[in-house]
Amino acid sequence: DDGSFDAEKTVENQKLVLGAENNLPVFNEGLDGVEAEQERDLEVSYPDDYPAENLRGRTVRFHCLIKAVGQQIVPEIDDAFASQLEEGQTLLELRGNIRQQLNKEAEARISREMDEQIVDELIKRHEVEVPPSLVADYLKSSLEELHARNLQTGRSNNEDEDERFRELTRPVAERVLKGMFIMEAIRRAEDLAVADEEVESRIVEIAAEHGFDLDKYREYIDQADERNKIRHGLDERKTLDFLLSRAEVTPMAADLPREDQASGE
Repeated sequence: DDGSFDAEKTVENQKLVLGAENNLPVFNEGLDGVEAEQERDLEVSYPDDYPAENLRGRTVRFHCLIKAVGQQIVPEIDDAFASQLEEGQTLLELRGNIRQQLNKEAEARISREMDEQIVDELIKRHEVEVPPSLVADYLKSSLEELHARNLQTGRSNNEDEDERFRELTRPVAERVLKGMFIMEAIRRAEDLAVADEEVESRIVEIAAEHGFDLDKYREYIDQADERNKIRHGLDERKTLDFLLSRAEVTPMAADLPREDQASGE
């Protein structure tokens, strides 16, 4: 505040990709064209609604010492490049693998959207009262996760931000809890249950997908109570598949607003 630099707030060896969208504009502009060993002072004026409370409405001066300047070198896209990613792989095979992965991601995205439409339609058709205590518990858990992320990124927590978070998250909490109640009612009414063999098969799949040692992964999930989470995920998937098998699904253009897409019967 007195115009002098605070040595205790020095950040050592900070890497900056010049021009990156998440940089403050003053850094992209003020460090353009610098060379190693140069020094530059930059002033940043933070808006009144900046997330970090201690910086809101303040103008802060940064003293920057440039230790090194590098350039990203993009390699030639050829068979040699493809082989670096996977030994013996050709560029044609790499492109095929990328296309396959993109298709897989698109299918997963479509599946998630279908699931959300099913749950939204269920909530629309059924009145469900959610106990305020459960909403409060959901918000408390979500807020704890936010605080943990803030701690990891060096952001400070403050009550104003917490209150805004509660306001924005409350409708999400109510939707999630309503969906859970309705899905559980459907599972009971239709006697949908996940067998132990299905849980074990999913454990084997997860281990294979991530390259885990199967025995060590089994030991981990039993210690961390992950087995119940896996069973819950399978319960939800089985219920959604049951509903989708009975839904009337109409293909629609991907760029239509969600409210104009088919809700099904």
